[in-house]
Amino acid sequence: MNQPLARKIQRLYQLIARDTQKLQQLNRVMQQLSEALHRCNSAEINRLIECQQQLLQSIDHQGQQRDGLLQALGFSADKTGITQLLKKLPPKIANPIVRQWQAYLDEINACHQLNQNNGLLMAQQQQLINRLLSKAPHQHPNLQSPPKSSASCWESADRRVAITTKATESIA
Repeated sequence: MNQPLARKIQRLYQLIARDTQKLQQLNRVMQQLSEALHRCNSAEINRLIECQQQLLQSIDHQGQQRDGLLQALGFSADKTGITQLLKKLPPKIANPIVRQWQAYLDEINACHQLNQNNGLLMAQQQQLINRLLSKAPHQHPNLQSPPKSSASCWESADRRVAITTKATESIA
C-alpha cells in the first residue's frame, strides 16, 4: 500500500475512533439528561441539552471530515462506502477499522435509544403538566400554577429534543 493511501486509511481510523469517543460522551450526557428529567431539574436539563447540542455539532463536523475522506478514497460517504472500502483492504488493516466502526455504530444505536426514551419522558411530563394546568383551581385547591420558567423549560426542551432527534438521525 502506498504512503498517501496508508495515511488516508489511518486518518479514517482516527476519525472513526474520535467519533466513537464523542458518541460515548453524548451517551453519558443523555443518561444524565434522563436522570435530570426524572428529577424535573430544569436548570440541569437546560445545561445538559446545551452540552448535547455542542457534542452533536462536533460529531457532525467530524462526520463531514470522515465523509470527505471516504470520497477522496473513491467511495461513497455512507455505510455502503465504508463497507466497500473495508472489503478491499487486507484483513490485517481492515480488522481494527471494522472493530472501531462497529463500536461507532453501537454508540449511535445507544444514543438513539436514549434520545427516544428522553423524548418520551419529556412528552409524558409535558402532558402531565398540561393536564394539571387545565384543572380549575377550585377543583384542586392546593394546586398552584407552576412558575412560567417551568413551563417554558418544557417547551424549550421539547424543541431541543426535536432538533436532537433530527441531528441524531442524520448521523446514522
